[in-house]
Amino acid sequence: MTGRVPTARWLLVLIVVVPFAMMPFRPGQAQTQAQPVQVEPAQVEPVPAPTQAASTHTAFGFEDVYAIAKGLAERPYRSSEDRVPQYLRQLGYDQYRDIRFKPARSLWRDAHLPFEVQFFLAAYVFNRPVIVNEVGPRGIRPVPATADLFDVRPGRLPQGLPPALEFAGFRLHERTRQPSPQDEFVAFLGASYFRAIGNGQGYGLSARGIAVNTGDPGGEEFPAFTEFWLQTPTAASRSVTAYGLLDGPSVTGAYQFELAPGAPAHTDVTAAIFLRRHVALVGIAPFSTMFFHGQNTVRALGDFRPEVHDSDGLLIHSGTGEWIWRPLVNPPGTLVSSFSIGSPKGFGLMQRARDFGDYQDLEARYDKRRAQGSFPEGTGGWARSGLLNSQAHT
Repeated sequence: MTGRVPTARWLLVLIVVVPFAMMPFRPGQAQTQAQPVQVEPAQVEPVPAPTQAASTHTAFGFEDVYAIAKGLAERPYRSSEDRVPQYLRQLGYDQYRDIRFKPARSLWRDAHLPFEVQFFLAAYVFNRPVIVNEVGPRGIRPVPATADLFDVRPGRLPQGLPPALEFAGFRLHERTRQPSPQDEFVAFLGASYFRAIGNGQGYGLSARGIAVNTGDPGGEEFPAFTEFWLQTPTAASRSVTAYGLLDGPSVTGAYQFELAPGAPAHTDVTAAIFLRRHVALVGIAPFSTMFFHGQNTVRALGDFRPEVHDSDGLLIHSGTGEWIWRPLVNPPGTLVSSFSIGSPKGFGLMQRARDFGDYQDLEARYDKRRAQGSFPEGTGGWARSGLLNSQAHT
């Protein structure tokens, strides 16, 4: 079938809600293995800015990022978008897609390690610079962002790329005997968004490091990861350790990610959040997905596809052991649902329809979109928290 299908989409944001009165919490782990994070106003002397981390360190860990984030919360927020040239910020979608990282220049490729790293250029809407450091046996080494790392389709960027650039994020690939685009298993790109996929799956819903004031009349805030430290793996490594620094007008944060490919992909997240100022709502372990229409809704006019969505329902495992299922819908406006179930054991967004015939989309392949869940480590669940489901038609 030819012709343009409808492109209207809606966004669902699902988060663990942490009211301000409930802070602080103990550090823990989130996403596919999760615990509530520590959230507290910082009350320490400033520490050196993240770009000044000593390169002579022979060890680096979560405690280092924790100290940086706590000290950063004592200083006023400064946006870094002006480090990206204006003409790169004004690129269109197609122009940005025509700028590709050279796989041969992947970090760790020459070392023949189990994993390698490729990078995204800071441009288009991804205009928040991200510093990436490699943490190896010889210490911390910043990864330079230079024009020779990228290929540009001829004629698509008349001004060319400046010699010195900025990264917007990175993606991890598992080394195989025959490298291919299918060996990618996680990507960090845009604000605090990151996505992981299991073997044979395709990207769909996203996770976020944090959600701030989602659904608040004053507007939502989108803090961003501004710096990463990637631990060099060994020849026997089965996962990659990445440390991230989060920064925003109201919050800062320290994160540790243990990223493992497989079926399913597995991500352990440890985090600590610090407040610069009061916020109405802090969301821990947020997910964002898309739902246009499905089995339980009316098909969009003119769309031949039976279903169009990255997820079709919310699954909650309550603290009492009850399993709760809520199908997603496409509301005419904004719809916010709150689940005050107390200490849920886990929750996730599911894609239950798994056959190609459910979607009949050869390009998007919604049948390959994966589910994603968040489960706290241990038996305590998400203590003193609830779930907020915010759905907005766009």
